[in-house]
Amino acid sequence: MKNPFIWSDLPTFDIEATKAFYNQCFSWQYQQLDSDYILCQANMEASSGLYTMPEKFQSIGMPSFWMSYIQVQDIQQTVRAAQEQGAKVEIQPQAAPGGGLIALIRDPSGAGFTCYEGDDLGGRGKTGSLGRMVWNELHISDLAKVESFYSNVFGWVVKSSGDSDRYLIYASPRDVEAIAGIQVTSNSLKGDKEYWGVYFSVDSLSTASKSIEKNGGKIVAEQPLGSQCALLAYDPQVAAFYIVEGDST
Repeated sequence: MKNPFIWSDLPTFDIEATKAFYNQCFSWQYQQLDSDYILCQANMEASSGLYTMPEKFQSIGMPSFWMSYIQVQDIQQTVRAAQEQGAKVEIQPQAAPGGGLIALIRDPSGAGFTCYEGDDLGGRGKTGSLGRMVWNELHISDLAKVESFYSNVFGWVVKSSGDSDRYLIYASPRDVEAIAGIQVTSNSLKGDKEYWGVYFSVDSLSTASKSIEKNGGKIVAEQPLGSQCALLAYDPQVAAFYIVEGDST
């Protein structure tokens, strides 16, 4: 598959409180990968990463947020192509925890994502894999701002899902299985930020919702996801993520 979503991680302000929250909600276990980066494991499989928000970002009021990772073959070429298509490169290619290279990019709308060159990070899980990232969806107010960007940088194809204002992304014109989605939503509903949402699988939305709120998080809104229902949640550090159950996205 060309340029798939493979990973997610979270910079947070209170690492111990964040670990406790996701352990209770997703049954995550943890492994210290290096002095700064913590590997999250779901059912003994690598699922995501956690690290303390760097001081330089804390000083400018950067919020805690879940970051989506896209695997690429040549990160230098990807960065050049992204810049040519109007993106801002927040972090130039550098070594990634555990191996490989990463670069942080903001698309022309301002939505951020990380590109990853390497084979050391775990793949995206399938729905039903408790606590695994199973889907990524771009929440944006204007598709025209980014459709050509993702097409020209990653070779992706954007097609209507058949639902109003929702589109699916395919790695190539021949593919029949989507790799991600795009939800066009007015700022009055989603706020003024454009972002890639990270979706985690749970066994039961009802049970997971109760666990999230019991442990200091918050269920914010219901979000249709094709024929499914997803819920937008905040963790105790107000980092947004989605939970979804079912057989497909």
